[in-house]
Amino acid sequence: MKTAETYQKRYTTLIKKLQKLNLDPIGFGEDYLALHLNGKKDWEDWKKLYPTIDVQVKAKILIKTPGNIY
Repeated sequence: MKTAETYQKRYTTLIKKLQKLNLDPIGFGEDYLALHLNGKKDWEDWKKLYPTIDVQVKAKILIKTPGNIY
């Protein structure tokens, strides 16, 4: 579906821009830290890893009524 591809590209581009600025408004770092229990060392590791992570976005478009995309 063309719409799903468009959204996937847009959000992938947005996340890559956020990574370059070391911004994590989605909370990937919180998930990472929740799974790793070494405290400050894990935080330092995360700060090094985050800008290099390859994020893949998968969009699932649901059309509920004509003209509306959710």
